[in-house]
Amino acid sequence: PTSAGTLALTSDINVMSTSINSTGQNIQTSTSNTRFIHTGGAVNFAVADETYDASAIERWIVVNAGSDEITFTRTNATFTKLEVDDVTSSATSCKLKKGGVCEIILTATNTFTIFGSGVE
Repeated sequence: PTSAGTLALTSDINVMSTSINSTGQNIQTSTSNTRFIHTGGAVNFAVADETYDASAIERWIVVNAGSDEITFTRTNATFTKLEVDDVTSSATSCKLKKGGVCEIILTATNTFTIFGSGVE
C-alpha cells in the first residue's frame, strides 16, 4: 500500500518523563506527566493544592519498587480513591503498598483521583 499527504499536529502530545528516586517527591502541576519509580524505604509524597484546568491533563504514575509503603499526604486537596466496590472521598492521606502501582489524576480544583493496585 502507498499513501500520500501530510500529517499535522493539532494538539500537544503528553509524553511522560520518568523520575527514579529513593526519596519523597511532590505531586504538583510542575511535576505533571511524570512516572515516579520509588526505590527506597517508607517515604511521603506531598500533594499540593492545585487549580483544575480542563485543557490540561495533570496526571502522575507512581511505581513503588521500594522496600516499604509510600504515603501520599495533602494540605487542602482531596483524594478520591477508586476501589473494587467503593469510592472513598475526602481522605487526608492514601498509601501505596510495596510493589503497588497507581495513577493520580487532578479531576477538579484540589481534587485528585487515585487508583491502581496496592492503594489503601
